[in-house]
Amino acid sequence: MKRSKSAILKHACLAVLSLVTLSGTSCPIPSIGLTCSNSLDGTAFGFLLTVPAEFTCTTAIPFPQLFVSVRYKQSTTGFIASITVSPTLDQSTSSSDVTVTDLGAYTNPNGVTFQQSKIVVSSSSAYSYIATATLPSGNVLGITVAGLSDDPALLTILTAILDTVQFT
Repeated sequence: MKRSKSAILKHACLAVLSLVTLSGTSCPIPSIGLTCSNSLDGTAFGFLLTVPAEFTCTTAIPFPQLFVSVRYKQSTTGFIASITVSPTLDQSTSSSDVTVTDLGAYTNPNGVTFQQSKIVVSSSSAYSYIATATLPSGNVLGITVAGLSDDPALLTILTAILDTVQFT
């Protein structure tokens, strides 16, 4: 299935948001829109999900287009998991520094279908696996797992989170 350029750009924009988290921010905040918890109750936005217990809440990056931004860090690996809710993104930005690979659709045990991509930002050697799904409200749920190496565990962790997502 060929994806539109705007769909790929949407994934790239969400991934860049999560990749920026690897380098930190000068104005961190606890989270946006929801209280951080490994059992994330996003019923106000139409979803529930669980982040693995080895991840702990960390600060989020303020970004005006996000309704929800919750970040987690795995202390042993430094991997970052990021959960976002945003309106559909139709920004037309591009960069020769960002490589997006479409990984196709994935449907979890609860019947939620995600579009998955692998995103590499070569200038920072940052790798992320991102999955997006359109919530019943029309907003976009983005789930990203990012790291500074292309570790197969990134996709394994992403799949573990995706398998817990339920729409409410």
